[in-house]
Amino acid sequence: MAHNYLKPMEELAQDGWPLVLYDQLGCGRSTHLPNAPRHFWTIELFLEELSALLDHLNISSDYHLFGQSWGGMLAAEHAVRCPQGLQSLILSNSLASSALWAQGANRLRAQLPKDALEALERHETNGTLGDPEYVAAVEEYYARHVCRVPLPD
Repeated sequence: MAHNYLKPMEELAQDGWPLVLYDQLGCGRSTHLPNAPRHFWTIELFLEELSALLDHLNISSDYHLFGQSWGGMLAAEHAVRCPQGLQSLILSNSLASSALWAQGANRLRAQLPKDALEALERHETNGTLGDPEYVAAVEEYYARHVCRVPLPD
């Protein structure tokens, strides 16, 4: 997701904390590359982007890093490389193990009504992910397990 949903964190800056929110390549207001081949999108690409941003802002020698969701996975990978200037790492709503996450998501998926589960399986097998029946089944999953309030626009 784009940086917009983290805008409430701007309150941290009111106490003198410099705060940088950015959209990663391909997201929000950053450069979009819809024709980039699948192999272009690597963890290394996003780690290099983060390092370039830290260097550009001249803060790579002293910074705190907050990673949320996918950004948390990326931030954790950044941290395990022991960058010298990283002072602290905050992970929010991020998974530590893809395998465990998949197990949990599949357990929740199995709780869907039979017709929704069958629609997911059928359209994933056939590659028809844009089919309205598939979209409705995904929305059912989201309504039960991802966002239980009306989704924002």
